[in-house]
Amino acid sequence: MKGIDVSTLQGTIDWAKVAVSGVKFAMIKATQGRGEGIATRHLKRFTDGKFKKNIIGAHNAGIACGVYHYMTAQTVAQAREEALYFCSIITPYREYISLWAAVDVESSMYLAKLGRYELAKVVREFMDTVEANGYKPMLYTNPNYITYRFPAGAFDRDEIWLAHYDVKKPMQVPNTEIWQYGVGKVEGIKGDCDLDEGYFNEALCAIAKFAALGIINTPEYWYKHYTDVQYLDLLLVRSANCIKKVGAPCATLDEALAKLVKRGIINTPEYWQKNAGRVQYCRS
Repeated sequence: MKGIDVSTLQGTIDWAKVAVSGVKFAMIKATQGRGEGIATRHLKRFTDGKFKKNIIGAHNAGIACGVYHYMTAQTVAQAREEALYFCSIITPYREYISLWAAVDVESSMYLAKLGRYELAKVVREFMDTVEANGYKPMLYTNPNYITYRFPAGAFDRDEIWLAHYDVKKPMQVPNTEIWQYGVGKVEGIKGDCDLDEGYFNEALCAIAKFAALGIINTPEYWYKHYTDVQYLDLLLVRSANCIKKVGAPCATLDEALAKLVKRGIINTPEYWQKNAGRVQYCRS
């Protein structure tokens, strides 16, 4: 699945053109702990200048959206502060986020002096805080960090966004969901941007979004049954993109589908299956 990741460095993006070019998902920078450049070094916990435009534009273009934070925390306490700030900025756009809330761990300026176990504790605190606030965490990292900067196996159970350039296949890392493989041109973006390959199933991300919104309280049930009904995977993705308001969570697949029907987000599943190729099956 073709994807990109962007920040204010890409300037103003024409997301409609990006979508037409075949991009299916985007990881969008939301926040950063502290500045690194001369112009931003005085800043502490700040929002990317293009975050709001990018998250709205990508969502409106039908592109699945994830978000990320550039971490500079050097202690567990700082990691918690950065994670809480990150969550506070992305929460107004919760309904637009169907992918992960990732932590970008690569800052040599702030992280270089931390030992393996110390760094792992800081990253773990950030990810745990993000998860406690209802988002699906992800670790952005690279072979150098995996091999030399983290303890062996420290993040084997976590979902990974791996930056590994100039190779035909990325380094084998458990649970790699996104491979950032290079930099290039994409229609709708004036300069270069990072290019990604997604290995994930969009339906699973839609389920995670429903769980975060409170529509369902047993996402494991959906994970087990989303392939039981023809086209249900597409139904999940499309309805996740259309939903606006939610009520009390549902315990089962049937209850949640009934709620989506009642709220006018989808028509009956049978109708939807029959008319899967049309856009009239749902109302936003």
